[in-house]
Amino acid sequence: MATAQEEVGLKGARTSSFKINPDFAIAIDTTVAGDMPQIKETESALKLGDGVAITILEASGRGVIVSEKIRNMCIEEAKKNKIKYQIDVIDGGVTDGAMIYMNREGIPTGVLAIPSRYIHSPSGVFSVDDIDAAVQLAIKVIVRVSKEK
Repeated sequence: MATAQEEVGLKGARTSSFKINPDFAIAIDTTVAGDMPQIKETESALKLGDGVAITILEASGRGVIVSEKIRNMCIEEAKKNKIKYQIDVIDGGVTDGAMIYMNREGIPTGVLAIPSRYIHSPSGVFSVDDIDAAVQLAIKVIVRVSKEK
């Protein structure tokens, strides 16, 4: 599914995931890249071109807390398929994954993010290679989940 209104309350994720009630979800979003002025490495160690960001935790635990099983699956598939990746722990905001994983009885959810400079501005900067890595990893994880079911 594609959603709308993430920035104003995760509304599309709430209604869509409730209606669809998936067995598993992967949210794909952007995240703050740390390789730019005025961003400290303690705020974000992510770098453009270093791969897709596999999110572990959002908003200091108020958002999605990715389960160990899903986290390990994403990392294993990235390593096995030589897909560049980085680990992301988000202190601030949340993604649609936060709403999806808390919907209904709880939907197992992973979050893959594309590091971006100048996020939420008129012009963001990102690496096409990181987008390709996110797509490749999402496909590999979906195939693995479907085989394990």
